[in-house]
Amino acid sequence: NNAFLYEGMYLGFLTCYHTRAGDLLDTRLICSRNGRDWSLVSDDPILPLGRPDADFDCGWVDVANNAPYRIGDELRIYYDGRNANHATLGLGAIGIATLRLDGFAALEAGRSGGTLTTQPFRMEGDALFVNADASRGRLTVRVLDRAGKTLGDDLSAVSDPIASDNVRHQATWGGRTSLAPLKGRVISLRFDLSQAKLFAFQAATDPLACAAVTLR
Repeated sequence: NNAFLYEGMYLGFLTCYHTRAGDLLDTRLICSRNGRDWSLVSDDPILPLGRPDADFDCGWVDVANNAPYRIGDELRIYYDGRNANHATLGLGAIGIATLRLDGFAALEAGRSGGTLTTQPFRMEGDALFVNADASRGRLTVRVLDRAGKTLGDDLSAVSDPIASDNVRHQATWGGRTSLAPLKGRVISLRFDLSQAKLFAFQAATDPLACAAVTLR
């Protein structure tokens, strides 16, 4: 197993050995804020097994001892796959799994919609960039003060809807992108989603030069 620091948080790939499911191995994602106390992100594997008797990785998926490699807006994970269980070993090969940038996890809302309000943080940039897939629905943002009230004095109450898939949407309010009046203030963000996935957001001047705040 291995751990790596990703955007201020520790992540790791945990190989799980399923003795009650035919001695198969898959890989789960774990996370930690301090590098000592770890928790499982999901009961579902981040790298599931391939199709039985069809794929080279149908019995064993074990991530190589390294962090994912970033290639543009994509993360690549190299792993060892085998076509038999742990007891048999079988034949193996090296596989490559791909994720979108910051795509380890997402908050998803269906037709009935959903809302996420962040913890308060100090606004360091003068624009907001959102990593989201809203191609089948929409996503909007509100900026809140310390008391949780919409900052209507500085910008419109609700952002212009985001309705496409991009790792770097720039949020706008009535066509305006600048949040410069909020720079240095402690704020929260409220995301309203309908048939959309929210992966991460960042407050920055240049989205390529600033680390993302990844959802976890």
